[in-house]
Amino acid sequence: MAVKTLLEISLDRIVYIWDQKTRPHNNFTNLPTEIASNLLTRLLSANKISDTTVCEFLNFQMQVFDLAGCSTVKKSVLRSIGYNCTNLTYLKLSYCSQVNNTVVRSILQGCHNLRQLYLDGCHRVSDNGFDLQHSPFQLLFGCMSLETLSVSDCTQITGQLIASLRKLSRNLKELNLSGCKSLLNFHLADILTSGSDLETLNLSRLPQINDDTMTSIPNDFAQDRLRHLNMSNCQSELTSFSKLRTFSNLRSLHLQNCLGLTDSDLETIVSKCSLITALGLSNCEMLGNLALEVIGAYLNDLEWLDLSWCSGISSGGIWSLNSLPSLREILLVWCIDLTDKIFEPMLNMIRYGSLRLVNLNGCIRITENGL
Repeated sequence: MAVKTLLEISLDRIVYIWDQKTRPHNNFTNLPTEIASNLLTRLLSANKISDTTVCEFLNFQMQVFDLAGCSTVKKSVLRSIGYNCTNLTYLKLSYCSQVNNTVVRSILQGCHNLRQLYLDGCHRVSDNGFDLQHSPFQLLFGCMSLETLSVSDCTQITGQLIASLRKLSRNLKELNLSGCKSLLNFHLADILTSGSDLETLNLSRLPQINDDTMTSIPNDFAQDRLRHLNMSNCQSELTSFSKLRTFSNLRSLHLQNCLGLTDSDLETIVSKCSLITALGLSNCEMLGNLALEVIGAYLNDLEWLDLSWCSGISSGGIWSLNSLPSLREILLVWCIDLTDKIFEPMLNMIRYGSLRLVNLNGCIRITENGL
């Protein structure tokens, strides 16, 4: 058991006596920003956040503010973050149900150095929170410095957000639109073909991604900036996965629960995207042993592989992965055709490769004798 530092003991004590009348009331302006942020996080975990508490931390020195899941703080207090914490670089208001466009605009107007903004699950937030037309007298300086924006499950977000970000957020590197069901098909096509500087893009849980979205990507289109793409949980009718080959510099690709993905599609993708180090293919039911051969042939840098619930792969097919020198983790949960014969190639990868973790939960044909 790790021994707590004096700082950790002191912060735990402050959290413990926070609601007591004997606690000295300060606004913590003299605390180093890292310690103040740490204390705020501990108070949030202890469910001791109130309007008064937040106000005590509002000052220009604060750089990190995390109020995720705190829906009890008034909107007026949240708006004041933009006025008081002008040097803020990280703000997380995910699943704060009271956050609306007015709150977002006040933050973007005041926080000139904002780098990361998380608004996941804030259902009152729409495109207008990022639109200059709704902020005619003040620039949205926070948009200009923004590098990461996460608005997953913000159901009012549409393609207008993309247009606003293109005008203002030239430094944007990471965008999470997972579960934004108001985005239309042509908006998604525009994102994929925009040629922006995005390095990480999350388009998971968007059933509106269809073959029209994918076929809109020109055959000669090349996007070499994108490093991480998540398109998991797309609609089962989607079949035009081969278009993903245009993102040739991908390091991670997540296609979990994409039921239309075939061995041929996968070969087309990985033959052009050979730098992938993390590949998620769980519950891609049309994949078989040929997919393992393709992975073993092209992805020499692969470190993490998820093939859970891929019932078409067998123990013999695992031998194809022996050629991967960097593979450290394989997830094979509920791959029901796997038998005890899997241990021979697995032991070979452990002895001569980098394999350190294998998950075989639910593989009902693997016996205790094999183990």
